[in-house]
Amino acid sequence: MVENQSKADHVVNEDVRKIPLAIDPNLIRPLPSFVPPTNDIGSEDQLDNNTEQTPAASQSLINNPYETYGNLPLDKLIPIILQSRGPGSKFADLSEEALLEEIAKEPTQTHSIANGDIDIDMNDSEATGSAGDQILIPQPIEGTLNEDEENDMTHEQFQQLRKNAVLSLDLALNESSLALEFVSLLLSSVRPSAATASMSPFLKKTVPSASLNAEKVPYEKPKESEIMEGNLVTKGWKLRSLEESRLLMKETHKALELTVEREQNYWSKLSHYISRKDVVFRMKDKETGERTLGLKYGYEDSGSRYKQERGIAILRHEPKNNTLEIVPSETQQASALGRLNQERFLRVRIFNKIEEEDDYILSGETSLDELLIPSNNLAEEQDIRRQIARLQFFIFEKELMFHMKKEAANLISYGVSIENENKITVEFATEKMEFEMISLTDDIVMNRQQDAPKTNDKKARLILVMLRMLLVTMFKKQLKRNLVLEQKGESAPKNSPRSQNHEVLLLRPILGKFRHANYLDLLQNVVKTYVLDVVEGATLKDSTIEKTKSSDTFGEQGFDKHIVKLDREIKLFESILRKPRTYLTLLLPSAGEIEFGLESSNYCNASTTVKYINDSGTTLFNTKFSNFKELEDFLHFIVSEYVKENGTQV
Repeated sequence: MVENQSKADHVVNEDVRKIPLAIDPNLIRPLPSFVPPTNDIGSEDQLDNNTEQTPAASQSLINNPYETYGNLPLDKLIPIILQSRGPGSKFADLSEEALLEEIAKEPTQTHSIANGDIDIDMNDSEATGSAGDQILIPQPIEGTLNEDEENDMTHEQFQQLRKNAVLSLDLALNESSLALEFVSLLLSSVRPSAATASMSPFLKKTVPSASLNAEKVPYEKPKESEIMEGNLVTKGWKLRSLEESRLLMKETHKALELTVEREQNYWSKLSHYISRKDVVFRMKDKETGERTLGLKYGYEDSGSRYKQERGIAILRHEPKNNTLEIVPSETQQASALGRLNQERFLRVRIFNKIEEEDDYILSGETSLDELLIPSNNLAEEQDIRRQIARLQFFIFEKELMFHMKKEAANLISYGVSIENENKITVEFATEKMEFEMISLTDDIVMNRQQDAPKTNDKKARLILVMLRMLLVTMFKKQLKRNLVLEQKGESAPKNSPRSQNHEVLLLRPILGKFRHANYLDLLQNVVKTYVLDVVEGATLKDSTIEKTKSSDTFGEQGFDKHIVKLDREIKLFESILRKPRTYLTLLLPSAGEIEFGLESSNYCNASTTVKYINDSGTTLFNTKFSNFKELEDFLHFIVSEYVKENGTQV
């Protein structure tokens, strides 16, 4: 019987594949009698009583969407018929004879009643009634829309798509409800409580519980060989899974050990080399994309206003050498732009002019800093503090050259010229100075070790040291200004480029010292020629110290101790930052004295003040000259008109 049932199911399945069918829930009606789940049937009187029971009023299980198909127009019904018949079918090929042949080939389904018992074929649930009452499964009439059709979709098309979606949902709900009802009714004969919980109220009222029965398939006990084979396969899979888990855990353990060791080395070296004075923060490494630590090695917090370089480096662990290295963030950008060598330092050279020739000869230059010379000790070369010191040195040199170029742009009329972005030249009467940024290469290191010392090496080194100290003084002034404004509760003013250039004092103090010395020599020569060589017994003495003695002190009261400390440190450079001035006193026997004051208003020019006081203490002349030719004429006038009249020997 089982074989016949499977054959019948196979035939029905083939028919369903050929012509899709749908179940109309309105065709389901309550059964006229009660069939017990067992083969033991009661007396015929009990059966007759059951058959005489009138069924409940018929009503629809769910809302059937197929009821609307009978009212569909031909332009919508024809595509449904063609799609139900399969691809390639045409409506013109349909004929009455072909439809009759297809209907005749379909298996007839009948209800057989014998000995008062009602046998319901399980396949009758798929098709009830005559073949003419069969309803086809709806197929969506829309295909895959192109991009142009999607963009140009009208409201009618949207409504049609929405209607089709609703019909598909109703169909799915219909089929799932029927499947649930069928399973619940089949389960009610074995587990009534579980089946009753999943039955719908309509099914409970219209169909008696346990009215649907099924044959049990006997369980065949597996053979011992099959059991043993299954156990072996199970144990094999378990052992394989256990071995793979063991290997995975072992590899993970090794990876975690390496990670822990690397992290331990990283943090131990970080705590050893990084002090509390360093600024460390989290940042993203653009090269690897990982989160790491960044170190600020610039001088922004120390009063620097250099914006060309951020002064930020990445603390990166090198797994090959198991070392900690520091990589500037600008190095990655420079390598992308093709500027690999960013290590530059400032070199000062002094050239003396050859007499009777328009040429110069090198007489002195600065030596290479010890920090730039590679160390023979590998551990010392890989020291983080040494790397940080090198980065600070290079960014300091870059900022120094940056401010020097800004200052040199306003000193062109005083013999200062900018050769290129890395070279500044300062010319005097008898010598020339060059300030140049040099890339640190192996050739530079080798040549510096082989060069012989020169005459003006010390002078060049002192000039470079003074430039660096003046830049530090600029930092301290900026810090002091910020602290004073913060203490007063005021905001820092936005400095214009002109005011910033005016505050830069690097070349002008040094240039002013050299030019003032030349002006002083020229003044002494004029005095010697027109006074000392003419007036007998006249003497010239320097009174600069007495004139410039100052008692000005910074008002320490009311200011923070940090401001007072900065002011004291700035005053250490007051002698070099002060505009150069010299006072000379010329003593004339029996004719009074002449006081000379050589001053500068912008470090580079010179003005001479001449004050003549006679022997009675009366000031006869007090004037200022900016031209030494006028000074010569004035001295000649004083000597000829006043000194000779007083009886001074000439």
